[in-house]
Amino acid sequence: MSESKAKRKSAVKKRADVAIVDNVMTRIRVRHPSLGPSTRSIADFVLANPRQVVGMSVTELAEATGASDGSVINFCRQLDLSGFQQLKLSLAQEVVQPVQFIHEDLQPTDDTPTVCRKMFHAGVQALKDTLSILDADAVSAAVDIIRAAKRVEIYGIGSSAPIAEDAQYRMLRIGLDARVVVDSHVQAISASQTGPDVAVLTISHSG
Repeated sequence: MSESKAKRKSAVKKRADVAIVDNVMTRIRVRHPSLGPSTRSIADFVLANPRQVVGMSVTELAEATGASDGSVINFCRQLDLSGFQQLKLSLAQEVVQPVQFIHEDLQPTDDTPTVCRKMFHAGVQALKDTLSILDADAVSAAVDIIRAAKRVEIYGIGSSAPIAEDAQYRMLRIGLDARVVVDSHVQAISASQTGPDVAVLTISHSG
């Protein structure tokens, strides 16, 4: 096998070994508040110019954002990516198949079947986005805390209240001592009386 052909084969294999991450831009938005100044400037540039970043090198992105090559790599690692190549491949997939959010997608002229289809599509996309940024280790840790707790208190206000009540119902069904509080004043009193043997689950749509 010639040297050039061997290099091409190695490059193809290298690209194939890099797994594409779904919804990487959503992951960047979620992690954005916790980023440092240098990595935050990289995140802002990537979010504003995803197509351009796909064709850039590490050094070019670093120069465009006033950061170092190391900061770019660190940014990728903070997104739980293996490196810059994985970021580029994931961005490439996302910009080719852009996500349309429901508030942008519904139109006053849409008929009922169209509205139903768009609503279901938005729900499916929301689940995919959540799965792509879900920290499985954090979920496992939360499960352990809830299972070990003597009592579980569940807080939710407004549109989060029905979800909190549903969570209590499901926990009661599996034998957990769960209590739901949907009033902010009662929540403050209830929280002040919790101890190390009480787990608190707080539900917030706005975050």
